[in-house]
Amino acid sequence: MSIKLKKKLKILVPEGLYKSEVIKIEEGKSKFEPDKNSVTLWFRTSFRGLNNMDLAATIPLTCTASLHENSRLTPIIETLMGRKFNEDEEVDLDEVIGKRCRVHIQHRESVKTGKTYSQIESVLPLEDAQ
Repeated sequence: MSIKLKKKLKILVPEGLYKSEVIKIEEGKSKFEPDKNSVTLWFRTSFRGLNNMDLAATIPLTCTASLHENSRLTPIIETLMGRKFNEDEEVDLDEVIGKRCRVHIQHRESVKTGKTYSQIESVLPLEDAQ
């Protein structure tokens, strides 16, 4: 059996606001705090590239796995679910798979590599889209 791999071109999504959809959620360990769990939400977004080509990209957004009132994840999940959560409410994160929204993309430069990458700065409701 042979294994064939193909190197793919990494696409830099231009900065801006894009319609998007949550396509996958993964659990893991935090890179910065190994004793804490993390959640990575994968967003699929389409955009116009060079030469007006329609392109798509999948962009991850990783947060600590907590719905504490001050966590980064709480407003994202509330936006995707379309409601605020009650204290001590249990939330099944699989319910956000397939949810549509808008994502605000900004560019960041890696301190380690110096490469520029696209990062999701915020997740917004879809209904406010123009």
